[in-house]
Amino acid sequence: MTLPRPVVAMLALTASMTLLAILAFALDRGDVVAIVLAALLAVAAVIALVTAGPSVLVAVWRRWARDRHVLEFYELVLSTHDESRLGDIADMMEMVIGQARTTPARYLGFGQPPVIVQTQCMIGASDQPEVYLQIGCMPRLAALLEAALHVAYPDVRLGWREAGQERQATVPLSFEPRAVTRWRKSRSFIHPVMPHDPDTSTPPLRAVIAAQVAAAEPTVLRFTIVPAREMTERFARRRYHRHENQLDRASVWGLREAGLRGKLASRELTTASLALDHALAHCVIEVASTSERAAEAVGSALRAHRGPNRLYAETLIRRRAALRRFTEHRTPILLDVTFRRLLSAQELAFLLALPGAEAKDAPLRRLRRPRLPATPGALTAPAGQEQWSTADTIDMPMEDRC
Repeated sequence: MTLPRPVVAMLALTASMTLLAILAFALDRGDVVAIVLAALLAVAAVIALVTAGPSVLVAVWRRWARDRHVLEFYELVLSTHDESRLGDIADMMEMVIGQARTTPARYLGFGQPPVIVQTQCMIGASDQPEVYLQIGCMPRLAALLEAALHVAYPDVRLGWREAGQERQATVPLSFEPRAVTRWRKSRSFIHPVMPHDPDTSTPPLRAVIAAQVAAAEPTVLRFTIVPAREMTERFARRRYHRHENQLDRASVWGLREAGLRGKLASRELTTASLALDHALAHCVIEVASTSERAAEAVGSALRAHRGPNRLYAETLIRRRAALRRFTEHRTPILLDVTFRRLLSAQELAFLLALPGAEAKDAPLRRLRRPRLPATPGALTAPAGQEQWSTADTIDMPMEDRC
């Protein structure tokens, strides 16, 4: 597996410092052969240091800049008509990933800002659970993301309810979380988490919202989406072809394996090929609550929906640091070393498909009035005037009247 460039730079820096220490030890002993060999190794160490030094500085600077991205959270206002096909949702996620991805020059200097999708469950004033969805992004991306959402859900509103109302940012967290869990794939990233026939499966977000309501505690499920670079997508396709070649060799060279002739392997590869045809993104899945029990219950509901792959809870060694990074809306320091958080737009579409209004166990806030934008040639009242007056009446020809 190809190591990330910052990891290679750190290894080269460590090796260079070690070789310089060997050179100092050889000079102290006075051995001529050791001095010559150590000098050659020191030259190689200096070259490695000069090569790896800028990479380390860029990695540190990008990490610092990525932790200081200013994100605004907007409530996703739903309607009673929010139903869509999985293919349309996958196209929507393609647009979201494409619009959030930065240019290579900006990525080198400031990193990649994430897009956060979260479902938050709070206990209202009447002791009844209230669930609402939020999207966190850079303020300049809010209008573009709303346009992308209209590909699959034409009636949703991002941060506004009535026509003419300005976009309003909301509070990211309405409670203080005390426990957090992270989830990622249990197998290689080439195996998708969606089932073989996702169109006939119930969206997992519906079961998650039902678990949040049943927990009777404040909980939040967060998907932090960081678009993958083109280099990562090329590596993913190479890894898929390598896995396919391994199965092909297993069936050709007389081993006791079915290889590509096996139904299970061929079915998994078919599902993986459908997922890899879309854009890829690193997705950090986290569940936070006021107690460990509620966080694990909501995460288990998300884990119950599986396919060739499934999600499992990571072992968090530094729980306080993970909780602090969650409240500050920051990604882990090592975002995705093993690529177990790499998801395609098809997988994200399956995980983030909104439940319809018929889902009684998912009490989401919804508006009854659909979003009906006016046509470009429609007559509207002048600015500051609620309705047309009799003096503003226009005599239209008979052939133009409906």
